Amino acid sequence: NTSDLREFDYLTKKAETIFGDTPEKITELTEIDFNEIQDIESLDIWQKKIIGKGDVEIAKLIQRLNINDWVNEGRNYIEEESEVCPFCQEKTITDNFKKQLEEYFDQTFLTDTKEVKEQYEKYSRNFENLINQFNSIETNEKSNKKSKLQIEKFSALLKTLNNQFLVNKELINNKTKEPSREINLKPTKPQLEEISKLISDANKLIKEHNQIVDNFSTEKTDLIKKIWRFLIEENKDQLENYDKKAIGLEKGISKLNEDVEDLLG
Repeated sequence: NTSDLREFDYLTKKAETIFGDTPEKITELTEIDFNEIQDIESLDIWQKKIIGKGDVEIAKLIQRLNINDWVNEGRNYIEEESEVCPFCQEKTITDNFKKQLEEYFDQTFLTDTKEVKEQYEKYSRNFENLINQFNSIETNEKSNKKSKLQIEKFSALLKTLNNQFLVNKELINNKTKEPSREINLKPTKPQLEEISKLISDANKLIKEHNQIVDNFSTEKTDLIKKIWRFLIEENKDQLENYDKKAIGLEKGISKLNEDVEDLLG
């Protein structure tokens, strides 16, 4: 027998498929691409302190009192044709004051705050789609008796990932409200890589299973040979001892037959 010598666990696991019910192909799990999410999390804009232009007359007061975000939010409540301040409700809003605000919150400020909002929306959209995909995989694999996925580990990682996403989403949401705030997003790469590996490992097993299905007859014959090879190797000492005893007995019988012939002759 020249078949490959395989270990017992391999043979029994494969036998479950080959000698059980006629196997059917299994659909591979969807591989997940999370590169865009990683790109967004690593953007410099999150650590950037977004404030207004420094060389405007009003800038010194705003920055000394550290009220950049407060003033920026208040701008939304200044009525175009009104002189009433949205904070003190007195007629203190002059055209010069409005002009200084416009100069302080210049195009750079507007561009940066716009990017924060756009990246926030993109991040939320991408991550929600990703979580939905993972939830779908979890639901399907839990009910799949032939699942090749390590479902308990997958579910634990998914729970951690979802919590991290909610934390990051809240941090970015705060950044949109207070552009001067520096935030540090919690990296989701470790969890995403582990989940991706679980999916890849499952797909590897699925491919092996499907290959068996495609070559069922050949695989069955091959497995039987491998089992016999295993049995031979496991019982090699007993077989050799049996052969030795058999040879010895045959020699003894021949000798006795010769002796009998001599006596009769």
